[in-house]
Amino acid sequence: MIEDNKSSWGEQLLISFIFFILLMFISAFMTDASLIAQGSIQLIYSLIVLIESWRLLGTNRIFKKHLMANKQMITTELIMGIILGMFVVLEALPFHFYHSSKVLIGAGILALASAITEEYIFRGLFTAAIIQLINYYNNIKFKMTVTALITSFLNASLIALPYILGMINMSPTNFYVTFGLDFLLALLYFCVRIATNALIWVTGLHFIIVFALDTVVNTFTGGIIVAATVMLAILSIIPALVYLNLVDHRLLSLKPAR
Repeated sequence: MIEDNKSSWGEQLLISFIFFILLMFISAFMTDASLIAQGSIQLIYSLIVLIESWRLLGTNRIFKKHLMANKQMITTELIMGIILGMFVVLEALPFHFYHSSKVLIGAGILALASAITEEYIFRGLFTAAIIQLINYYNNIKFKMTVTALITSFLNASLIALPYILGMINMSPTNFYVTFGLDFLLALLYFCVRIATNALIWVTGLHFIIVFALDTVVNTFTGGIIVAATVMLAILSIIPALVYLNLVDHRLLSLKPAR
């Protein structure tokens, strides 16, 4: 049921960590640069990641055939879609957007670069490597859930080392909130990756969300919006974990008996 890759999980894992470390420091060192400069450098890097990922994987699929969703899976997919929409709306309040062409171009390039890089590293290379690795252990029944939690934690950890080393200025509260939100968004991205069985759709969704948030002038920073966003993010983990559990049970039911 799981798609075969061109390379071994060891090679995929090694390259994934190299890309992960490089992305972490590129993001940290470019914080003071303009959006266009950040986007241009990260776009070049994202193309390198894309080419190398295709060389190692040879496919964008997780499953050989699209996993047919049952009613429960479709219901949780709809709930997660609503949550993602509400998250963007809350973050965009009070709907004051940048109109500068430079800002829009820079934000667009940066959003595209971020989407390609993060999806092909975390939902691409890391996911393929971890799935292959845990397939060796038959006692691990919830393979997709374990893979989703590990890759989402790694994705959220992009700000961890730069924060610890003092490379980015951020209060402890903002760090933990950002880390948590990044983790939960990554978890939802993983679910979309499974539902569509393709990287292109989740990459497009990632681009839309990042671009929408980067082009908003959020003048309202009241505690109500912050609290609502955090609560929504916390609630999103429930349908995400339920969906992953349903996927794992579906895969177990499709596994041929020995």
